[in-house]
Amino acid sequence: MLVDLGSVLREQRQVGHRITDITIKLLFTRCLRTLKITLKLTHSLSRFIRMYNPHEAREDTVLFPALRKITSSSEYDSLGEDFEEK
Repeated sequence: MLVDLGSVLREQRQVGHRITDITIKLLFTRCLRTLKITLKLTHSLSRFIRMYNPHEAREDTVLFPALRKITSSSEYDSLGEDFEEK
């Protein structure tokens, strides 16, 4: 189960990076005032939110509790610091 979850979370993270790249490009488009670009930006942000909500929920309810069970407190804290840096 956790292996499958890891694959899903990794795939979601990759999608999130692609959506973020699109969003950033749209934000720096000079013609943001056009309806077409504004709609693309709105769609991009909506896609990110739709992907991120279940992603975060799975991390919080399944992944992190399981990780906490198999690591010591110091290892868990160290991983948290590593994640923050990245």
